[in-house]
Amino acid sequence: MSLSARRLIHRVTLQELHQVDNGRGGKRPADGEDRWRDVDQLWAEVLPIRGGEALLDSIERHLATWRVTIRARPGVAPTGRFLWVTPELGQLTLAIQSIGMTEERDGLVITCQSGQPG
Repeated sequence: MSLSARRLIHRVTLQELHQVDNGRGGKRPADGEDRWRDVDQLWAEVLPIRGGEALLDSIERHLATWRVTIRARPGVAPTGRFLWVTPELGQLTLAIQSIGMTEERDGLVITCQSGQPG
């Protein structure tokens, strides 16, 4: 099934960790700034896959797995996340777990999880 505009009805914000050079060839979080920075707003298809309860950081959390489909683009990595705001659910943070191509290779199919600490 081709990735038509009719499928991409949700608006999500792609975010990446805001890191700077640490002076030794690595990266560290930027001082005094937000840990995450917006990369782009994208049209997406966001579908729930499954949900459940889990104990994370000694806190019981509701975890949900989502499938997010967007047009193919560079810069999407498993270290990133999406912010998705809906009238029904409010703001959800969808942490990227895995990334694959659509069968037609015109988009990315991204498995995400909500309910994780931030």
